[in-house]
Amino acid sequence: MIAVACHGKKEMTLQDFERVSKSYDDQEPRLNRRKLELPSELSNPEAFMDFSLNMCRNLNGLWLSSDFQHKVLLQKLVFPDRITINRETSELRTPTVNKVYRTNIK
Repeated sequence: MIAVACHGKKEMTLQDFERVSKSYDDQEPRLNRRKLELPSELSNPEAFMDFSLNMCRNLNGLWLSSDFQHKVLLQKLVFPDRITINRETSELRTPTVNKVYRTNIK
């Protein structure tokens, strides 16, 4: 999970780490219940949900191991309306974040 990687590198305060981790822990049971409610159009919905949850948990590692093309796709997934960089402060901005990730960072 990103929070674990960022906290381990001291890029995230313990307070932020605990807030994000608690949010994820609170949502995991709901997501697992939702997994059981998925429509049967997916040939293997459990595998799809497991893959999706694992991807969410490991965005940092996925980003680091991806080539440029996959980083662009991942960035569009997490930040659907683009991301901008303030070159003077290196601050990142985005008007919206994917709903799945937005609930984990509030």
